Amino acid sequence: MDRIRQLKRFASIIGFITVHRYASKEELLERIEDSCDNEAIDIRTLQRDLNTIRDLFGIDIRFKRGWGYYIAEKDSVSETVTKLLSDFLIFNQLNTDAAVAGIVLPEHRKMIFNVDFTSILNAAKNCRRVEFDYTYFREEGRLRHKKVEPYFLKESQQRWYLVAKDLKDGLLKCFELGRADNLSVTEETFKKDRELNGQALFKDSFGIWNNPSDPVEDILLKFDALDGNFLKTLPLHASQRIVEEKDNHVILSLRLRITNDFVMALLSRSRSVEVLRPVHLRQRLLEVYEQAAQRNSPSE
Repeated sequence: MDRIRQLKRFASIIGFITVHRYASKEELLERIEDSCDNEAIDIRTLQRDLNTIRDLFGIDIRFKRGWGYYIAEKDSVSETVTKLLSDFLIFNQLNTDAAVAGIVLPEHRKMIFNVDFTSILNAAKNCRRVEFDYTYFREEGRLRHKKVEPYFLKESQQRWYLVAKDLKDGLLKCFELGRADNLSVTEETFKKDRELNGQALFKDSFGIWNNPSDPVEDILLKFDALDGNFLKTLPLHASQRIVEEKDNHVILSLRLRITNDFVMALLSRSRSVEVLRPVHLRQRLLEVYEQAAQRNSPSE
């Protein structure tokens, strides 16, 4: 229970300073008390928490006279850390407060998979090879046995993927966990390529990493003002920038690899999206629209 209370304090501290940039001692102590079941702590406990946050998460929270506590390098707060802490707070609150459980409505659409997530995680952490059967939907459900070296676990579009080196050809590939079965962790170990950086692999792609040989391209998209407002609060990609904003439209620039996931995201905004460049992306959407119109035209 003490560990749970401590984690709740960590999440409250990091979340509050991330949002407000600076926080006084009084604000932090009040925030912790409000979000942690009215638990009051003293300044010594707060300082111990800050030291532990630095050691455990690599987040350096310092104090500046006249300003308060702040995160020394805001980029050091990884999306993974903030998401895990946020999810922990929500999960804990739902399981301890019946009133909250009736207010918070989580997404019911969950990914289904038959492999042990913890086993894969430990295999990647301990550099152990894994084997599994993998279904290829585009090959009429063909089943292939895979032996891989696991590197990363990545979530994308409500699906989890194992990013691993396929021993058959030595290439780094993404395997959707929902298509893996009969997974086992072997006794064989491997040496990781330390130059492979998980964040860098996906930096220039939308969704799941596809093919690093695909070029990173400059993209210009136009949306109506309504859709533009939604995209300002939830950008399509970290590279998104506002190029022009008028009463009736917004033009956004992005720089990334044009993957199938990205094309699907644009198709979901077909009501307003207009591809200004590149031309081949505009043509790709047009071909999809033409095929869809033909399939869905009223029968005579």
